[in-house]
Amino acid sequence: MLYCLILLLLLCLSSTYLCLSLNHDATILRQAKLGLSDPAQSLSSWSENDVTPCHWRGITCDATSAVFSVNLSSFMLVGPFPSVLCRLPSLSFLSLYNNSINGSLSGDEFTSFTSFHAAEPPTLRSFREQLIRYDSSELRRVPQAREVKPRRKPPLRYHSRLARKRIHSERTQTRLQSVFTGSNPESTR
Repeated sequence: MLYCLILLLLLCLSSTYLCLSLNHDATILRQAKLGLSDPAQSLSSWSENDVTPCHWRGITCDATSAVFSVNLSSFMLVGPFPSVLCRLPSLSFLSLYNNSINGSLSGDEFTSFTSFHAAEPPTLRSFREQLIRYDSSELRRVPQAREVKPRRKPPLRYHSRLARKRIHSERTQTRLQSVFTGSNPESTR
């Protein structure tokens, strides 16, 4: 009998933790929604009455019902980058492609990600394909915004197994907006 009571207590505690986690993810997503203009009502399924965000449009949860993917591509959203999304503990994919998201980002906002991927604009996709054709070794890092000098060809540094090389971009006016792919960059401080 005591064994059943202990098991029941553990079950209640674990489900309470799960509900708190889901409520935390839902709260973060609602905060992001409040900071954006949504003229097409694309985020209308993000209801305050729904504790779990796993069935909301653009949201994907893992087996533990934690949000790991936020895909807001072509939602016609307007506003600053919703940096509150970086507080989602299990987030590993974020796409804000084809929206009017603006503002600046710091590398500090992405320190909680172990792996982070996002959709990229077609112009940058073609540049990346040229880079991969040039050398198939592993890309180590992309220059931070503060490293790119305006009106000059920004260097894209990478480490090759054979030699260190520097590639100059032909797209000098291209700005990297909402484009992140690969592992969390190492701190440059």
